[in-house]
Amino acid sequence: MDRNRIQERTLRIINKLLVALDGSNHSLNAVDYACTIAAALKARVILLYVLKAQEIPEGLSDYADLEHIQGWTWIS
Repeated sequence: MDRNRIQERTLRIINKLLVALDGSNHSLNAVDYACTIAAALKARVILLYVLKAQEIPEGLSDYADLEHIQGWTWIS
């Protein structure tokens, strides 16, 4: 199998990208970068934001509802 064909098969395997967020500029840049990659691969981007329950940013729940984000779960 030639190298181009191996790369094409590998790219078809990637259908989800997980990006961890902490609110920093670096993590927001990572989201932009992941979205660019996901668009090229026709993949989904999954954002993971982990924090303590008392530190939930104001409006985060409303944003998840507004954007119809599935799998939105509070774990305490």
